[in-house]
Amino acid sequence: MLVEQFSRDLTGHPDFPLGHVVVSPSACEVRGADSSVRLEPRVMAALLVLAGAQGRTVSRDRLVELCWDGRAVSDDAINRTIAKLRQAARQFDRPPFVVETLPKIGFRLLTSAQEAVTAPTATTEAPPAAQPHRRAWLLGLLGAIAAVVFLALWARAPRAPAAPEPSGLIEIARFAAAPELTALAERLESETRLALPGYALQAAHQEAEGEHLLTGALDRDGDRLIATFELRTRADGLLLWSGRLEHPAAEADGFSQRLMGYITSVYLCAHDQRRSAPRVVTSQETALLLSTCEAVLFGGRDWLEAAQKLQRAAPDLPVAYAFLSAVILNDAFSRGLVGPDLDAVLAASEREARRSIRMEKRNPISRVSLSRIAWVRGDFAEAERQLERGAEVPDFLPVEVTHVLLLWNVGRVSAARERIERFLRMTDPRFRTAPEAMLPVLLTAVETAGLRKLEARLDASGPSAGEVVRAHRLLWWAAPGEALRALPGLSDAAVSPPLRACLTEVLPVLAANRKVPNLPGACDPVSGWTRVQLLVRVGDLDGAYAAVEALSLYAKLRPGFLFGPEMKPLRADPRFMPLAKRLGLLRYWASSGRWPDFCAEPDLPYDCRAAKI
Repeated sequence: MLVEQFSRDLTGHPDFPLGHVVVSPSACEVRGADSSVRLEPRVMAALLVLAGAQGRTVSRDRLVELCWDGRAVSDDAINRTIAKLRQAARQFDRPPFVVETLPKIGFRLLTSAQEAVTAPTATTEAPPAAQPHRRAWLLGLLGAIAAVVFLALWARAPRAPAAPEPSGLIEIARFAAAPELTALAERLESETRLALPGYALQAAHQEAEGEHLLTGALDRDGDRLIATFELRTRADGLLLWSGRLEHPAAEADGFSQRLMGYITSVYLCAHDQRRSAPRVVTSQETALLLSTCEAVLFGGRDWLEAAQKLQRAAPDLPVAYAFLSAVILNDAFSRGLVGPDLDAVLAASEREARRSIRMEKRNPISRVSLSRIAWVRGDFAEAERQLERGAEVPDFLPVEVTHVLLLWNVGRVSAARERIERFLRMTDPRFRTAPEAMLPVLLTAVETAGLRKLEARLDASGPSAGEVVRAHRLLWWAAPGEALRALPGLSDAAVSPPLRACLTEVLPVLAANRKVPNLPGACDPVSGWTRVQLLVRVGDLDGAYAAVEALSLYAKLRPGFLFGPEMKPLRADPRFMPLAKRLGLLRYWASSGRWPDFCAEPDLPYDCRAAKI
């Protein structure tokens, strides 16, 4: 049957051979020697059209015209129909045909004989537009604890499942892309496979058996790169998760790594919870796990709703309570709650975390939440104890990252640096990327020579992060004249406009070896720890101490900024240890016997270990 002879009345089509099977349109059946497969009428119509093309490509528009009578049809509907057709072929021991997708063109059906002489060159095409998703790359040098803790890539927790383990295999199709973005699409596919060594299989056109299928598209809109993606069940095309990310086109080299990190973090988070669940997790629950993992890892307006939906749908899964505990904290921190409102939220989060631990004792997600709760309450020792319990599940990245941040914030900078160096030595690419989520620690923990190496490493994945490090080195560590010369060449992403306006007036005075008796009015918008650093830079220690006291609760939860090289004059002042006591640091140091690195500084004018709690 030629495609031109197609009729939507399936009863009018005679049976015909297709490879080693017989297609019976009137019965909506494909029969082999030992088995048969029933098809939906629409799927059978698509098979008739593609088979009638005799190896030629059928456009999407032509398929819609013939199978849907020319009605307006979404790409999702077409893709689901093709997915069902491919699934039918795989029901046979030897698939009688394959259906290839030619991006932006259409589909082609090949029988086994045609495959032998036709090289498969197409890949699965994602719909040109997936459901939009908010930009959620929250990582920033001054990000709140809620963002920093969970903005690391997710590591697999090696726990044996108590129920039959789902295959969890994800098939990664090369993203559809315009010719100028083809190389970027190929890099994205290869980097995602590298991050998912136990999950990624063959490309879609090779008909690999994956439980899930990831498709997507890359496009460019002016100076922005746009990636849309979908994750579906391979068997029935059920949409589990979709998203959209934008990125500056000028930093294209870093986009594939960022997108890879986003997708694999969320997928592995959900997959690992399915593996460790006490029972088989349904597709609906998997979709909720994916949306909750995305909320926990990358934030968003609906993160609390996502976690609550998961808990209602799967009240017997420990992870539902662990995630709810984490999201309750994230939501409170993002809203800046303080006082009794914050106390109530901490109690609610603790309740969910401990409930999860009663259901599953080795629960690192809940241990991280309990650590954060103790941290906010000013109990750094308890925060560290919870992380040590969480480390009973080895190499669980949120635990590792939180522990690095804790070490930095209590002044144990060398210990934080050792853990970061261990990440860099790990072969898992997600661990190697993790240090980029810890820029504040790195900026404190390395000397100038180390910062230059860090700049080069971060520049390789996109210039933004490397420029942040470069700006820190130049503005706070370099001589005022060098900083002044470098300032015009630093972008607003590395130096905020208020700080730039301030430094434009301050640095010339310092470069002329003159004192700055008072910060000019241009510096008034500069706040937080940056203002403290600025005041130390100009030698106003009284102002710096006053600025620390004026910090918000959430800023004071990040005292690690006190331990950078540029803050040495502040630490040498006799007011420093009383400040450390008010911040809860002295109690941690004295009770644990784990003193900060600066206590060993040879020119420190006091004995920090002699301070009284």
